[in-house]
Amino acid sequence: MKHHNDHFDFFSIKNFKKCLKTDLVKASRCIYDLIQNGVVGTLSTDYLTGTFGEIVQFHEEIPSMIMDALYALDTETADDMEDQRQILYQIVKIVEKHLPESLIKERMETDTLLSVGTLKNKNFRTKFIRIKTKL
Repeated sequence: MKHHNDHFDFFSIKNFKKCLKTDLVKASRCIYDLIQNGVVGTLSTDYLTGTFGEIVQFHEEIPSMIMDALYALDTETADDMEDQRQILYQIVKIVEKHLPESLIKERMETDTLLSVGTLKNKNFRTKFIRIKTKL
């Protein structure tokens, strides 16, 4: 019997490197599919940890592509998908090890950042709304 990660052949590092050279849109879709397979449990978080560690160095657009995928999946799992949201939070924690904190804080929803622990201050949302209101 194959291990559940073995069937995910379309995301081999070698093929991903080739894809980056020719088609950034396809590369972005591969990243989305990679993370989405992690969120639904097809791929382990250990597999994602190793993969993110390798791919972030291939192209300057990779961090942005990862954040686009995370934001989309954050939105898609916002309603009634608590199990998947918990896995998404684990994936965001993994990504934090490989991407600039400023990029993550800029691109993720405040509620997600609070749930993950990236933002520690529970009063952040109230302060943020007050500042936006004054502007």
